[in-house]
Amino acid sequence: MAIVEFKSDSEYQDWIKNNSNCFVVNTTKKHPRKFVLHTSICHHITSYISLAPGVFTERNHDKFGSSDINKLKEFFKENGFPKFEGEFTICKSCNPHQ
Repeated sequence: MAIVEFKSDSEYQDWIKNNSNCFVVNTTKKHPRKFVLHTSICHHITSYISLAPGVFTERNHDKFGSSDINKLKEFFKENGFPKFEGEFTICKSCNPHQ
């Protein structure tokens, strides 16, 4: 599977519904420094409780999805993310390496 860079919350939510066994990397839009790897069903990146429209992808955070963690790593190394050091911060709630 290719890397998907989500441009809207609706695109992101549709992808999440259809890709429950995949991974999502969450990072900030401006000056990305921390790259957090989640499962695509993690409540940290899918919960809607009291969240305003656009909060997932259209404001302060970018999200990238794939079925392959190594392809995500390659993408960040090769596409202008100088702060990416080759490994993700792992979400402690969903623990995507388990």
